[in-house]
Amino acid sequence: MPTEAICVAMFSPWSTPCGIADYTRLLSAALRKQPEIDRISIVEPPDGSTTSTHWAAVRRYRKLRHEYRLRGAQTLGCAADLTHVQHQYFFFGGVAAHKNHVTAFYESARKPIVVTVHEIARPPVDAGRVVHRAIEVVNRANFLHAAVSRLIVHTQDDFDRLVDLGVDSRKIDKIVHGVPPAMLLPDSKLARAHFGLSNRRVITIFGYLARKKGHHVALEALKYLPQDVVLLLAGGKHPDDHTSYVGTIEASIEAMDLKDRVLITGYLPREDVPTALAATHVALAPYLQTSGSGSLSQFFSAGRAVIASDIGPHREIAQDQPSCLTLFPSGDSTQLAAAIEELLKDDSVRLSLERRSRDYASRHSYDDVARKTVETYKLAINQS
Repeated sequence: MPTEAICVAMFSPWSTPCGIADYTRLLSAALRKQPEIDRISIVEPPDGSTTSTHWAAVRRYRKLRHEYRLRGAQTLGCAADLTHVQHQYFFFGGVAAHKNHVTAFYESARKPIVVTVHEIARPPVDAGRVVHRAIEVVNRANFLHAAVSRLIVHTQDDFDRLVDLGVDSRKIDKIVHGVPPAMLLPDSKLARAHFGLSNRRVITIFGYLARKKGHHVALEALKYLPQDVVLLLAGGKHPDDHTSYVGTIEASIEAMDLKDRVLITGYLPREDVPTALAATHVALAPYLQTSGSGSLSQFFSAGRAVIASDIGPHREIAQDQPSCLTLFPSGDSTQLAAAIEELLKDDSVRLSLERRSRDYASRHSYDDVARKTVETYKLAINQS
């Protein structure tokens, strides 16, 4: 094992507001408390690295590739023992091969690289063979590159997907997604009044609006619930989202005549998050897929009762801490509505879920994540 303290170059957004920037802040603070860590230097992705059109990506290809080489070289300038990449495709330009510049970064960084995998791209359900092959090529470039010493995942699903992709299972460490410290919440009635939701029962989906979070399932479920139940979408469009997804959500709300029962807050500054969660009677995670959710961890930090889809990562949480989630069949809006109605009617069940939620939070702190991450660092340095 290394005898000297470890210096880390962390490649992650920091000044741009997003969930992974928040994750990096919490992890970095916890890592700095570990005796093995000497210094953490942040290297941010270049500005404007994502492009809205294919032609724009082609025109800027050489310039962006140069930018990522510079970022890789910047990690060397930090005199770091290793580079820890908080990986999301948009941080390297996007998913498409002509947009993604991860190899330019990897080849310039040189030192051992640890990659925390926050997402693994999947082809659309109706995609043809060419699209499947293209996404496989990009995934292999991002996760099987020779410069990558070790990978961190938060769920068994992602562990298995990397192995299926061809990653040696001995290079993968599964570390459960951390939960922020217990959140201090304001008065719930005042919080609901803040959003203009007094005398309403509030169900909430937290975080950026993205297709994989299953907002349409929640909108359908809302139709089956009493009129005083409102859906709070506590987030907005991600700055790197060039799709029309948020527009389809807004169009669906209009078409379903739910304008008076759905509130989209837009991006919430960190200081406003406790207000949104205090306003919440029941938290929702109707996700269609997830790689371990920072949004869900906010619900645990606030001790909210959570109803979640029964996808693999949510079943893992339920097995880890029994009865901390109410699960419903993924994509089934009628079952989601029934689960919401039960929790809104039965305070004892809801309060029990809230207690279990806090128990889960206490067992999966960022200090715990940091301790395990240091062990991954040691393995990466020794194996390089």
